[in-house]
Amino acid sequence: MGIQGQVIQGTLDQQASGVSTDTRTLQKGDLFIALNGPNFNGHHFIPQAFEKGAAAALVSEEMKAEDLPAGKCIIRVENTITALGDLAALWRNIFSVPLIGISGSNGKTTTKEMLTTILQQEGMTLKNQGNLNNWIGLPLSLFALNKDHRFAVMEMGMNHRGEISRLCQIARPDVGLLTNVGPAHLEGLGSMEAIAEAKGELFESLEPHHWAVINIDDSRIRERAHFCRARKMTFGLNPAAMVRADKISLAPLKSIFRIHFQGEAEDVVLPVPGEHNIPNALGAAGAALSLGLSLSKVRDGLNKFILPEHRLQIKKGLKGIELIDDTYNANPASLKAALSTFQSFRQGKGGGVVLGDMLELGNQALEAHREIGKLIGKMGLDYLLVIGPLSGEIVKEALEGDRPPQQTFWAQRHVELLERLYQIIRPGDILLIKGSHGMNMETIVRGLEDQG
Repeated sequence: MGIQGQVIQGTLDQQASGVSTDTRTLQKGDLFIALNGPNFNGHHFIPQAFEKGAAAALVSEEMKAEDLPAGKCIIRVENTITALGDLAALWRNIFSVPLIGISGSNGKTTTKEMLTTILQQEGMTLKNQGNLNNWIGLPLSLFALNKDHRFAVMEMGMNHRGEISRLCQIARPDVGLLTNVGPAHLEGLGSMEAIAEAKGELFESLEPHHWAVINIDDSRIRERAHFCRARKMTFGLNPAAMVRADKISLAPLKSIFRIHFQGEAEDVVLPVPGEHNIPNALGAAGAALSLGLSLSKVRDGLNKFILPEHRLQIKKGLKGIELIDDTYNANPASLKAALSTFQSFRQGKGGGVVLGDMLELGNQALEAHREIGKLIGKMGLDYLLVIGPLSGEIVKEALEGDRPPQQTFWAQRHVELLERLYQIIRPGDILLIKGSHGMNMETIVRGLEDQG
């Protein structure tokens, strides 16, 4: 894989020390790649890039000579996003470091963080930060790879068919892990089967000497594994799984279980809430074991795992309330899991739920929100507050339940939501806050968090 382009100004005698797509974070000596998006055009920032010391610029638009800084190296390519990925692939190919690609509808970021915690016991491990898991974020993450890394763990996100395949072409994973297949991104893909096929591109990219880490409890993932040539490592709660868990005990702030592999067993005290995090831990364990780590190393890594920001984080709130901050994202499966965790954590205390819309569900959106409403209608909440046009369906269904919320409120703006919360929260209440990333529900957390 190479870069096809034309030097339209300057010469190729410059040496770049890094790659940047954003002049706000560009460092002197970086190659500036001008990307186009729905709300921005990087070509407008080429003068600023050179003012900050860019070594050269990669462009895809026709550029007028008067718009170009004199004497600077400008290379024109057909598509700068494609070129960004191709450059990252060239950089990745310099290093023989084992790379694990992780995808799935739910839990992929948590699983990535769990696996990274395990692997870092053996050596320096690169991971993509936050949600840098797409055609732009993953290549930029790979440019941080260097000779000191022992492993790399790359989360892979997608909205449409072909995206995972392209990310695999760039990252060249040695291990592929699929956490699960659920109703996320239905808007772009249309059906659960289409989601499974798109996620399955990760398995299809693997060579016979690679490893596929397979959630045996997920029928769609088992089906996609048939199209995989790689060696197979299975995980799950099913007794037939190669990596499995039993003796599960759940507490508000931790999950205790015994993990089994090839006749060995270790007791794990995972310091995070939620039964749904046990499969995430087993998937991370399976990937680590496929790379040759011991089960005791897996146990040690899981025992010291810390959840990433905005994922089921327990925080101290105003008036002595406790906040469950799960605002990173939401889809039907992850919201159901969060509600289950909330109920187990609540244990008879007062409290309620604050929800934003679940996005990207296509023609399934209304029914998905109604289903959540039916579930909440059985929980006996003190209050339910929502924001977003779809979340009104949650309130309507919840009020029809046999244990409906005592108070409900459907807000149009975040400030309205906070004003009502200030009025109704009481000392000792437990509050779950969740919604899709685009709903900015972290605004509510910030407004309720005790900063003292």
